[in-house]
Parts: sequence; C-alpha cells; structure tokens
Amino acid sequence: MTNLIMKYAELVDAGDFAGVGALFADGVFVGSGTTIRGRDGVEKMQPVAAGRYHDHFERVDGQWRFVERRVHIHLTGDLSRHLRT
Repeated sequence: MTNLIMKYAELVDAGDFAGVGALFADGVFVGSGTTIRGRDGVEKMQPVAAGRYHDHFERVDGQWRFVERRVHIHLTGDLSRHLRT
C-alpha cells in the first residue's frame, strides 16, 4: 500500500494524469461531492487542491490497488480552467 500511495504522489507531481488514471482503473475517487469512477474519469481531472485522503485498498493477484479514495479538500486554487469533471 505504501508504494501505491507514493506512486500516486509521484505521478501527480510529474503531471502524469494518465498514470494516475491507471491507478484508479478499478476504483473511485470521491471529493467535493463528486464521485469519479475508473481510469478515464480520474485521468481527466486537473487538481489544484490540497486536503486529506481516506483510502480503501484491495490486494488482487499479489498487487495492491485503489478501491476508493475520499478527499476532504481544505484548500483550492482557481479551478475554473483546471477541473474538467
């Protein structure tokens, strides 16, 4: 699980949203009252926010993956040109 969380941060910092989407291929991302399902939905987000994560994971064939990430956002930037969902 730790590697999965670190991979998420690495991909976000690098702006690799296709990679972030792949992490949620079988999961959901919940934040600000919106639930985004699967690879495509997560890949299309453009985050300009900070907050706390509450994660649920599962292990499939020896690999950890996200089932759900709930975000409690505490700080947002100007999202008018960034959040596409």
